[in-house]
Amino acid sequence: MERRRALVIGMLTALIVLPAAGAPKAPALAGTPRPEAAPVAVRRAADPGPRFDPPHAVPPPAPATAPGAAEEALRAYTAAGGPRPAVVTTARAVLVGEPESLLREIAAEVEPGIDAVSRVWGEWPRRVVLFLARDRDHASALAGTQAGEFAAIASGGDRVVLAPGPFGRLSPAGRRVVLRHELAHVATRAANTPSLPGWLLEGFADYVGYRDAGIPVPVAARELAEEVRAGRSPERLPGRAAFEAHAARLPQAYEEAWLACRMIADRWGETVLVRLYGQMARDPSETTLRRVLGIGTPELTRLWREHLTATLW
Repeated sequence: MERRRALVIGMLTALIVLPAAGAPKAPALAGTPRPEAAPVAVRRAADPGPRFDPPHAVPPPAPATAPGAAEEALRAYTAAGGPRPAVVTTARAVLVGEPESLLREIAAEVEPGIDAVSRVWGEWPRRVVLFLARDRDHASALAGTQAGEFAAIASGGDRVVLAPGPFGRLSPAGRRVVLRHELAHVATRAANTPSLPGWLLEGFADYVGYRDAGIPVPVAARELAEEVRAGRSPERLPGRAAFEAHAARLPQAYEEAWLACRMIADRWGETVLVRLYGQMARDPSETTLRRVLGIGTPELTRLWREHLTATLW
């Protein structure tokens, strides 16, 4: 089962305290139309695989979720422990959990989040089940892994598990970033092979999450910015081990990966970033990197380090 941690608590300080000085104020959710609960949810359809040269127009909405799938999500939630929760549905998502007030606020962000992911990635099934867990133990049971101090995990297939404490403490802008990060993992799951470099896997998800967030880069990458300004720029792109739960520089690893993908999109274009993701998943070699970007790892690393200095100094 594919398991992806989004942003741990140490990485989310800037998002929790937004709006900071100079940062745009996130729009309030008050007055947002509330989706009505209905017993429809995700159909576990065959995955057609990613499109690596996607159109940037959002695809037409997928058909309504299949009858009976909300009950399936509800059974999974209660089987992991706890009383019967609230169920909220949107056109392409089922949300299960407590408190219902937070669940409905999240529901208001799901459909825009799905569309935001589609604008970058292209076609994917565009269906998701989100569980707002009761506590850390419940989150671990739902995710099938030790939860730790995470805000969200894409726990495999079309499921995303949200931790109520960490996720609930985020600002609206922070929740939006984390949710879109995890939706990006769901969308790209067909290409998320073990061979995909860690910096590309997590950096792409953060690229989608932050793409339209309006959060200044030095705010979102605060920990890394402090190191760069102190003359401690990273020497290499982060690998898979850098994203383990107890890695010493976990916040910085996410920030390094995000800024690598952001640089590629800025320099070569977003479509090239998506193509690189798909082709590196199949063949993570220097040949692939040179075929897509025209440069190898040493040159990419040099450009990335220069980008960090220019962006964060």
